[in-house]
Amino acid sequence: MTGFRTALTRTLNACARSAGLLKDIKDANLSGDDVLEGLTAVVSVKLPQPQFEGQTKGKLNSDIGGFVTQMVNEKLTEYFDKNPAVMKRIVGKAVEAARA
Repeated sequence: MTGFRTALTRTLNACARSAGLLKDIKDANLSGDDVLEGLTAVVSVKLPQPQFEGQTKGKLNSDIGGFVTQMVNEKLTEYFDKNPAVMKRIVGKAVEAARA
């Protein structure tokens, strides 16, 4: 999930900056908490031989994080390019969270 969170935050910030939607933000960046507020996501990854960290097997090793980050960034950027109104609504919600 770390790769997903990172990519979502970076991609949304980059797209919002290029669209000029972050002018009202003090730091000119949305934080991960602002972007993730109210978000529910399911990330499903199938690996032929998954490697887990620790005894509890609660976390995949970090190799998959880079792949998830790359794919989320690429596909989300494509989606936002085709659907700017959706991106503006998502950014608007994150901006409201940043102001709160």
